[in-house]
Amino acid sequence: MDINYFKKKLTKCAKNKNKVIILGRGFSTSLFLKNIEKYKKNNLIIGFNTNEIVNLVDFHFTNKSKIPKNLLKKKLIKLNDITDRHKKEIKLFRIGSIKFSVDPILFLINQIIGKIKKPIDIIFVGFDFRTSLPEGDYKKKLRRNLIQSHIDISSQRDLFFKRKNIYKNINILHAGFDLYSDYDPRENFLTTKIRKKNFKVKIVAEITTNHHGETKKIIDLISGAKKAGADYVKFQMRNVETFYPKKILDKKYKSPFGKTFRDYRNQLELTDDQIKLILKLCKKLRIKPFFSVLDIKSFKRLKKYNLDLIKIPSTISEDANFLKFIRNNYNGEIVVSTGMTNHNYLLKCAKLFKNNKKLYLMHCVSSYPTLPLDANLSVITSIKNLSKKYKNIIPGYSSHDLTKTAAAMSLALGARIIEKHIKLSSNKWAHFDETALDVNYEFPSWVQYVRSSENILGDEIKKIYKSEHHKYSFRKNS
Repeated sequence: MDINYFKKKLTKCAKNKNKVIILGRGFSTSLFLKNIEKYKKNNLIIGFNTNEIVNLVDFHFTNKSKIPKNLLKKKLIKLNDITDRHKKEIKLFRIGSIKFSVDPILFLINQIIGKIKKPIDIIFVGFDFRTSLPEGDYKKKLRRNLIQSHIDISSQRDLFFKRKNIYKNINILHAGFDLYSDYDPRENFLTTKIRKKNFKVKIVAEITTNHHGETKKIIDLISGAKKAGADYVKFQMRNVETFYPKKILDKKYKSPFGKTFRDYRNQLELTDDQIKLILKLCKKLRIKPFFSVLDIKSFKRLKKYNLDLIKIPSTISEDANFLKFIRNNYNGEIVVSTGMTNHNYLLKCAKLFKNNKKLYLMHCVSSYPTLPLDANLSVITSIKNLSKKYKNIIPGYSSHDLTKTAAAMSLALGARIIEKHIKLSSNKWAHFDETALDVNYEFPSWVQYVRSSENILGDEIKKIYKSEHHKYSFRKNS
């Protein structure tokens, strides 16, 4: 590998604000090759194990030992050369029977681009992750072990999209027909803009007390939620001494904060300084904060901060006095979670809070985690119907299930706010921890899935797309 030659070419590409296009073996590469001449003039094209077209690309990247005979050495980039050069910096993941070789080449590009401080777009074409059959290969190549190939390909897909946004100096884009694709591979990448959308569905990163009273965790959770694409972060507040009976507070509870449940719960409550930190950091990061309030004392404590939104959780749905107190003392936007209740509670909330600016009525099943068979998402349709009479109601879903599908389906049924519990790693002593998604490793892909689902849902206007064509055009006017 001639690293200096590669640096020179890549640096020139970045300084001229051109793109790097990496070609894989997927069927969309065959679509790209039809127009490759117009991309070759200014962009840098790297083929990845595409031995048949080494004469058309600027560089040939490979994780194989067999090298095409007609390939110039300066155009060759070998996986082993990169990993040997950066042994301490690159962790090579193994997927099924193969290595995830995309990471090392991206690491190298990111490192070079970082030194010249000229961010660059990298477009992946032919990484369709579609099938192990010949139709999935741009040269109709047949794989011997179809089951193992399927494992390898589907696993690569999951890891590719999970790690798509981890590099600071490069913007990774995907051309294909996947749920997460940015471009149609039939389009002109030089003139076509990425299909972005102003999302209507709001995503809440439900932190509850998973910060464990630690300021650093609060900062990391808010920052992670913002990076993942959430619109809100939500915390939880209660007055420990008045909320719980003394006999529960005195019970033994194993945690790093003491020997009793009282010690544990008191540690989880936010201080005034931490509340101020949350509001300040959220303003800086442009993510909106709100809090669940579980008692009157907590509500009064929060009221001085003039928050636009509060939440009444399912935990206190049977506390009629508290609900009436909120009704009489707060007319801003309110989120109500409806776990452990029936349809009568929906009607009760609709009437109680009909004068509030907005009422986000959240379908919720208070099971941690919730079985898919218990999700009963069709309740969201009932909430949507209720919103026709009570115009301030906005349907929502508080997700305690461990699937992505339920959130996507709730969106299609009319949910316009979706809540998901988040955490930092796992521990053995926090309650309901198994329901939450890790903010750095699980939550981003969950958000990405929900956003992509909204793209698929589209609007209600029937239209003709430029990608459409008649397979039997000779039948027109016949």
